[in-house]
Amino acid sequence: MRDALDELNREIDELEQEARFAELRARNLPLSVLGRSAARAAAGVPSFTLPQAEPTRGALGVDADAEREAAGGG
Repeated sequence: MRDALDELNREIDELEQEARFAELRARNLPLSVLGRSAARAAAGVPSFTLPQAEPTRGALGVDADAEREAAGGG
C-alpha cells in the first residue's frame, strides 16, 4: 500500500513539474522567436517571407482588379 502511495506521489510531482515547464515555455516563446529572428538578421540570413496572394477573382474567374480598371474605377 505504501509503495502505491509513493508511486502516486512521484507521478503527481512529475505532472506538476511538466505543467510548470509548459507554462514557462509558453511565456518565453515570444521572446525566443524574437531573439532568433534578431540573430538571423544579425547574421545576414533572410527572415521568412509570406507568399504573395493571387489576385482576387470574381464569380466568373475574372481578375477583379482588371475588371475595376476596365470599368474606370481603378
